[in-house]
Amino acid sequence: MVQDLVDDLSQNQEKINHHGKRAAAIVTGMLQHARTSTGNKEPTDLNALADEYLRLSYHGLRAKDSDFNANMVTDFDLAIGKVEVIPQDIGRVFLNIINNAFYAVHEKYLNQGTAVVNEKSKKNFAGYEPTVEVNTRKNGNKVLVSVKDNGNGI
Repeated sequence: MVQDLVDDLSQNQEKINHHGKRAAAIVTGMLQHARTSTGNKEPTDLNALADEYLRLSYHGLRAKDSDFNANMVTDFDLAIGKVEVIPQDIGRVFLNIINNAFYAVHEKYLNQGTAVVNEKSKKNFAGYEPTVEVNTRKNGNKVLVSVKDNGNGI
């Protein structure tokens, strides 16, 4: 009995720590986005930046509609390394494109019927699974960043 309580407390502490770190990362991302650009290029991990803005965009939409869920799929090319960019500027680009993708899947989600059949599968009655993908690839001395969604399109 006592051991069960200790185990539960330990698991709860791990969850609190995990979600606290997630919240800190979101706030850090929001603060970085709010900063004005210095105009100086810096070595930047584009994979980490794209992943950060993917999650920031998703949680921003979830704050507006807590019933909405979407699959987030990433495939990052680790060979990219750090790239000399202006992080605030490229971050704004990522955020705008990813926001558009989430907006598209959210609109389709609303139009397909929003009653969730199974929270874990994130399917609504029509079987639609909102999905946003972010991929990176190194191609010679260039980097390709791809954002794909299964929304209604333009």
